Amino acid sequence: MHLDLGALDEAEADMRVALSSSTAQPAGVGQLVLVLAERGALEEAEALLAEHGLDGALPEHMVLNPVLHARASLRIAQRRWAQGAPDARELGRRHEGWGMRRPSP
Repeated sequence: MHLDLGALDEAEADMRVALSSSTAQPAGVGQLVLVLAERGALEEAEALLAEHGLDGALPEHMVLNPVLHARASLRIAQRRWAQGAPDARELGRRHEGWGMRRPSP
């Protein structure tokens, strides 16, 4: 919720606590990537994806939708439009196929 409100310090602190206190969940990693991208910590966000093995192809599971959203957002922040578009399109395809109306994250 802090991210939605633009409270980046609080959002980052929340996600770091959540990720350190349990096995990292892909959705949590995705949320932290979004926060880092908003803060301009683009290299750290990229490294976080790689550290959790979320920088390559992703199986078609709803729990990975926040990662697709985060990766697309990160690529946009990096001005790597051509690399961000496939994740954004894939997220849209999944949402459409599953009849989802709520956007990610």
